[in-house]
Amino acid sequence: MRKKGDRMKRNMLFVVFVLLATSMLFAGGGKEVLPQQPAVDQQPVQSPSVGVDFDSLWQDPNMPKSWFAAPRTASELGIGNFNQSPYLDQLVKSGAMPSVKDRLPKDPPVVEPYDKVGKYGGTLIVYGVDLERTEFTFFTGYNTQEGINIPTPDGQGYVPWFAQDIEFIEGDTVIQITFRDGLKWSDGVPFKAGDEYEFYWNYTLDKSLFDTSLLMNPLEDIVKIDENTIQLRFGSPVPTYNYELKHSWIGDMLEDNMPLAPMHIMKQNLPAFIGEAAALDKAKSLGFNSVESYLTELTQQVRKQSDPRFKMPTMHAYVITSRSESELLMERNAYYPFVDTKGNQLPYIDKLMVRFAAHKDNIELQAMSGAADIAMTSLSSKNIPVYIANEGKGNYKTHIFLDASLNKPFYSLNLTMPEGLEKYEPYFRNADFRKALSLAINRDQLNDRFYFGKAIPMQVTIAPMSDLFKPEYGNAYAQFDPVAANKLLDSLGLIDKNNDGFRDFPDGSPFKIQMLWSNASYLSDIGVHEYVVSNWGSVGIQVTIQTVGIDPFWDRSAALDWELKPHLVDGSLPYPLGLVRLALTPVEGPEVNPFGRWGTYFLSDGQSGDRPPADLYDEVEMLFTSAEKWLQTLDDQYLIPILESQAKNIWAIGTVGFTPYPIIVNNRLKNVPEKILWDEAIGRERILYPMQWYIEE
Repeated sequence: MRKKGDRMKRNMLFVVFVLLATSMLFAGGGKEVLPQQPAVDQQPVQSPSVGVDFDSLWQDPNMPKSWFAAPRTASELGIGNFNQSPYLDQLVKSGAMPSVKDRLPKDPPVVEPYDKVGKYGGTLIVYGVDLERTEFTFFTGYNTQEGINIPTPDGQGYVPWFAQDIEFIEGDTVIQITFRDGLKWSDGVPFKAGDEYEFYWNYTLDKSLFDTSLLMNPLEDIVKIDENTIQLRFGSPVPTYNYELKHSWIGDMLEDNMPLAPMHIMKQNLPAFIGEAAALDKAKSLGFNSVESYLTELTQQVRKQSDPRFKMPTMHAYVITSRSESELLMERNAYYPFVDTKGNQLPYIDKLMVRFAAHKDNIELQAMSGAADIAMTSLSSKNIPVYIANEGKGNYKTHIFLDASLNKPFYSLNLTMPEGLEKYEPYFRNADFRKALSLAINRDQLNDRFYFGKAIPMQVTIAPMSDLFKPEYGNAYAQFDPVAANKLLDSLGLIDKNNDGFRDFPDGSPFKIQMLWSNASYLSDIGVHEYVVSNWGSVGIQVTIQTVGIDPFWDRSAALDWELKPHLVDGSLPYPLGLVRLALTPVEGPEVNPFGRWGTYFLSDGQSGDRPPADLYDEVEMLFTSAEKWLQTLDDQYLIPILESQAKNIWAIGTVGFTPYPIIVNNRLKNVPEKILWDEAIGRERILYPMQWYIEE
């Protein structure tokens, strides 16, 4: 039974008290005062230790060995009888639904449970604020649903999931994917990959709206080989494309815009099949002013599953059934293809209830009060002692994962500023300015204060586990040296003209930077940024923090309407895609890295964007060219000049890496691993295998 009434209120009051008491403890009582002058006698940060036993921080001895390989099939394991949740018995008995054997693939893939074979039934309760980036993203949302492949828990590679086989051929320019025989959409319609992908390429993907040639990996064609096999044909080698397929059926950029949607549904909506007038009528009936906007949302519902009006089938474990202003309800996908080692069709849990919270911090309180079954992306490392202290009251356990992010957070300065702020560009583009900001950060104190000394203070660079790592990369301008920082800033002519404690432009106008931030786990806790801002204030650089919603954050990022912003370098395993794409080169779109319109210039072969200034052109071009060659070959020789350029120029300003990552698991939720690597490239929730969780009251 769940805690209700007065008992719930008492728990909530206890949680609030513990949170307040702990914040006072960290601050020494009362409101926390952030340091304006960190101690200057601190020793320079030591090299990120290559002797750290990373394996002990993430390896869970109870994790099944089978999770590190492609799922075996029922016939391989001698499983011939299949079972279903009693929730579906009446539907099968009445003839409204086929038997479980007829719903499964011909030879269903098998998932070995984490601890034990689970029990059917129950409703998993989670909380969220944003349908696309909160606690339930494995089941519905942005980028953590199941894909064609699945990462292995050690981050060393990917294995087929919905696919039976994935081959990279013709010099990595073609990916041939063979899907499991007998897959079905959640409404029972057979999934015939050859027909589905051919239809998608010819009809669903509107190339007048979305030009695939502008993708970093240009998709030139999709070819049907047979009923279950297709080829994705590219204009250049794509050896890292497994990274895209881990959460999609096409690839990251296409999936975000127009993912693969069921052919039989699209035939009922596309103007080519029902006419423009009928398509517009359908769009207007759901409140859309254009067919294009309607079709874009319709296709995205195959993965988002956030609006029951669309009735969009999916291949994932749960399908939306209803939604109100306060909650969203999903039910098990009766055609989900996976079974456990006893032949029981997964998932074990029948329903998923998403309750909406007014604010992300409320999710934390709900989890600590026992109201949520699991909380992942809404927790903070700084509150780990609070979570542990409250476990008995909240009836949960705190799991501590290893965040495999190379740097969390790192800071980017916009090198191509918006109109009206061009006078900042000479400083942001000057490596000495970026070095000064880096030298002003007291990383050891930040580590102790927010991560209990468990993270690794380091500059943005490749992981210490890599053969390419050098101590001088990790230490580059990462020591705490405010004296050196002040000297560099003085040499740039940034002097405090009016004696207010902050530096000014040479003409006397205030030099004041605005940091753009949103309350999302991958943008780090506001307290971390306030602390770093205080460090910068101690050397006379005034920085204010502007808080916006997550959608405005990305809209403004794409429009280059920002000056300074944080992010994390994830995507570090099995290859450092995040390092290359997000932080150190202009090979990705302008919304993620600091190179802005320079990146657009190189990506468009000089047809748009801005050419870098003469003094930086060769270096930025080298970064772009090296990144392109590495992405096409995975040859480490092309990473070395990128790493050396970062150590010399500090394109991205790092803080700490490999931080502890807490999640809260209610004691009634079983089969949740206790330790994993937590990284976007590894799949985050995916490698917790949520389909084999079960509830035991």
